[in-house]
Amino acid sequence: MFFIDKNGNSALRVSEQDYILGIADFTGELMRYCINMVGRHRNEEVNHSKALLQQISAVFGELDFTFLKRKTEELKRSLAKVEKVCYMVKVQQAEFPDINLNIDISNVKFEDDFPKNG
Repeated sequence: MFFIDKNGNSALRVSEQDYILGIADFTGELMRYCINMVGRHRNEEVNHSKALLQQISAVFGELDFTFLKRKTEELKRSLAKVEKVCYMVKVQQAEFPDINLNIDISNVKFEDDFPKNG
């Protein structure tokens, strides 16, 4: 895969594997961005980011590349974190609809934050 500069010359060559792995790495950054936007009550950005993570996860779930298995599992965990935080916010908003909550998500614990047995 080649990226072309503004003059139409090939500027950068990236293998398909590296390109796909780059997208996988991007999803971790997108998860962090999304969680940050939850804390800032930026619902439009949260919904858009979550939808993009879901779309990428669906596509990666259909791919059968050995090099992508670990990244796909990381993506699933990232998506689960985003969905959990969004759910927690909705529950808190339902419990206290008249209060503008300043939601602190810094101490939220996820399954992969706990030590593994064995």
